[in-house]
Amino acid sequence: MDGSRTKEQPVDDTVTAEIPPIRALEFFSGLGGLHYALDFCNLPDARVVAAFDINEHANSCYLHNFGLKPTTRGIEYLSASAIDKLNANAWFLSPPCQPYTQGGKSLDNKDARANGLLHLVELLGEIQARPEFVFVEVSESIFLREEHWMDPLLLHPISWNYHGILKDIWTLTGHSS
Repeated sequence: MDGSRTKEQPVDDTVTAEIPPIRALEFFSGLGGLHYALDFCNLPDARVVAAFDINEHANSCYLHNFGLKPTTRGIEYLSASAIDKLNANAWFLSPPCQPYTQGGKSLDNKDARANGLLHLVELLGEIQARPEFVFVEVSESIFLREEHWMDPLLLHPISWNYHGILKDIWTLTGHSS
């Protein structure tokens, strides 16, 4: 992406013809960056059906921006049946980086702040309506760690096609750093 496309310009029709309607769950939703990214793609029949974040201030902003109030219940307490009822085919995740950074003591998956992410990985084996798409946004420092935060997901018995893209914000927006 060169950063010059506006929201009004739809993605290529040959690409959208292959994509089913997106019903997304946004986990660790914060202010809604991944929700905005979905809106920016201008895909027909694409929407976020539920969002989850424990930060009430971020949730107020999310509600203001999108008209959807995120659930404040901790992700680690969600049940498989609750996820199944939402009938989503896409998961958007922007998990906390602190468990995997030096500033966060580098406890990796042993850090309590990783519990929500690890619980979602467990739920993949329990839910009936597994997502067709999983989009994850993380910082470079997490992505390059030796004990990779995504190991539980990649080693999960469910088969995945994995495509990792390591881009900085300046490259994605078409600006130089």
